[in-house]
Amino acid sequence: MKMPLFRNPKAIRVVPFIARVNIEVGSLSYLNPKTIYENGFYVADVELSDNNFYLICQDFSSHKHPRVILSLIYVENSKCKTLLEVEGGKVRGENKAVELYKHYRKRYDEIESIIKVAQWYRMEHGMGLSEENLIEELKVLCAKYNITIDKLKEIVNSL
Repeated sequence: MKMPLFRNPKAIRVVPFIARVNIEVGSLSYLNPKTIYENGFYVADVELSDNNFYLICQDFSSHKHPRVILSLIYVENSKCKTLLEVEGGKVRGENKAVELYKHYRKRYDEIESIIKVAQWYRMEHGMGLSEENLIEELKVLCAKYNITIDKLKEIVNSL
C-alpha cells in the first residue's frame, strides 16, 4: 500500500512516520517503510495488516505555510478507513470521536489523545478484535495480573 508522507524535504516541520497503534499498551510501534519519489511526493510503500489501527503523520508544508496532518486509520479487508484527522488544530472525523479527542487534548498531547480515541473505537465498535489481537491482549493481561495457565483453564472450565 502506498501512502504519501511528505512533499518538500527542505520544508518539513516534523519527521513523517507510520506507526501501528498498540491498543492494549497505549503506545506506538513505528514502521520503517521504503520511501520512493512519485508524482511530486515522497511515498511510503508499506504493508498494513488487517484489523489494526495506524497513526500516520504527513507533512506537506511549504517554506511559508505549515501543513502537518495526523491521521488515525483502521485497516479492514486491505482497505484504509480514516477515523480521525488532525491538521493545524482542526479536527475532522465522526462527531463523537472529535468530541473525545478535544476532551483528551485538555489532558494529553496530540498523539496520546489519538491513541485514546483509537481505544474508544475499539471498545465502542469492536474494531481490531481479531483472534490474534485477542490472544495477544490476553497474554498482556495475564502477565500484568500474574495469572497462570492453570488459573485460565479453571476459569474456562467454569464457563
